Amino acid sequence: MNVSRGTVLTGHVAATILGSSAAIAAIIGMAFALGMAAKTPESAGLAVVPLLLLPFLSSAIVPTAKMGQGFRQFAQ
Repeated sequence: MNVSRGTVLTGHVAATILGSSAAIAAIIGMAFALGMAAKTPESAGLAVVPLLLLPFLSSAIVPTAKMGQGFRQFAQ
């Protein structure tokens, strides 16, 4: 099949732009929803604290075999 290198590169760039646009839209939507749900700026700032703690409950830092039962199920 005769496909030029430019076509492959253009397809890759287009797919990356679409994926990044979807991720950015989701982030802005969540930020807007958390901001509208908060009654004060301080509570809006504290609403993201549980989201900031999620990476510490994943297997990125500690292997799941060394976690307790509840944390292990959540991380898996």
